[in-house]
Amino acid sequence: MKEITKKWFERAEQDLLVVEKIVDIQKVYDLSVFHLQQALEKALKGYIQEKLDIEPPKIHNLVGLLNLSELTLDEKNIRLLEDLNYLYLETRYPSSQQEVIDYFAETNIYEVYNNIKELVKWTKNKL
Repeated sequence: MKEITKKWFERAEQDLLVVEKIVDIQKVYDLSVFHLQQALEKALKGYIQEKLDIEPPKIHNLVGLLNLSELTLDEKNIRLLEDLNYLYLETRYPSSQQEVIDYFAETNIYEVYNNIKELVKWTKNKL
């Protein structure tokens, strides 16, 4: 594995560690979303760097990165990526904090955290 790929995955794991520490705090669900999105973004960029031997684009769209990587996911996980894309943008605006909290009133944040953690691991194992 290239050194740059290792760094991408180390950064992804750091984001997951942040979420592990704050996932219980509803008031900062927006920060959890931000770091969950970032963790998977960095894992996908690490995969692209290693497998396609190109510098990953400076984009934040998880579905776009997934498509570029040529990895495939089931519909449930693609919907999760779409949700994270949307919520990630919303975390930038203080007025949207309630929208993030409302999303997790219907969707278990621990389930999302575990899914993203598994997707990061799955991506790394595909190398």
